Amino acid sequence: MKKKMIALLAGALMTVAMAGNALAYFENDHLIRVVYDKTAMKEVATDLGSISTILSTKGVQVLGAGADSYLGGALATSSFSNLNVAYYAVNVANMDLYLSSKADTQSLNGTTGWTAGSSAIANTLSRYAGLGGSTVTLGMGDASSYWAKLDGTGTKVGKFNTFYSAANGEMNLAALATGGEVKQNLFFFDNPKTTVAGVKQNLTIKTLSTGGTEVASNVPVPPALFLMGSGLLGLVGIRRKKQ
Repeated sequence: MKKKMIALLAGALMTVAMAGNALAYFENDHLIRVVYDKTAMKEVATDLGSISTILSTKGVQVLGAGADSYLGGALATSSFSNLNVAYYAVNVANMDLYLSSKADTQSLNGTTGWTAGSSAIANTLSRYAGLGGSTVTLGMGDASSYWAKLDGTGTKVGKFNTFYSAANGEMNLAALATGGEVKQNLFFFDNPKTTVAGVKQNLTIKTLSTGGTEVASNVPVPPALFLMGSGLLGLVGIRRKKQ
C-alpha cells in the first residue's frame, strides 16, 4: 500500500512538473519568431527556445517546424509575398536584447529607444504567453500584437518600435516562392546607456519555405581540427598500405 502511494505521489509530481514546463513559453531570454500577413491582419508567434542554448549549440538547427510551423492555421493559405518575419529576445531585468537585422552592422536609434522598445517587446511576450502554447495566433488589431507594439501599426515597420532608425528588423518572405533565401543576422544589445552599437552574433537565421527556421553557427572550425583530421586520414592510409 505504501509503495502504491509513493508511486502515485511521484506520478502526480511529475505531471505537475510537466505541466509547468508546458506553460514555460514566451519568457525572458527566449528567441521569438513572429510572422504576419499584412493582408489577412493575422500574426503567428513561435517560441524557438532559450537564446543562450541556441547560441551555444554548434552546427545547424531547424527550429519552429512541424506543429510549430508559421504556415499552419491562420497563415496556411497566405502568399509568401504577403508575409514578413522578425526575431527577437529580451531580458528586461538584465537590460539584454537580441534583435534580427538584414544588415551586417546595426545600431540603436539613440539610447532613448531602449525603454520604449524593451517595454513593447515585454508586452507582446506577456500577451503571447497568455494565449498558451509554443505557437500562437493573434489578430494584428490587438493592442498588444507585434504589429501594434513594434511596427507601430505600419508606421515603424522593421524598427522594433523606436529601436532602429532604419527598417532592418524584419524581412518579406516573397523570395521563398522562387527558391530564394530569407537570411537575417542577430545582434546583441547590452544596456544602450553605455553603448548603442549592436554586437553581431555568430549565428545566421534563415526562415524556411517549409515553415521552420534554420539557425546555423558561424563559428569557424579551429585549424587544430583540420590537422587532426588530416593526421587520421594519413594513419588510415598507412594501415591500408601495410595490409
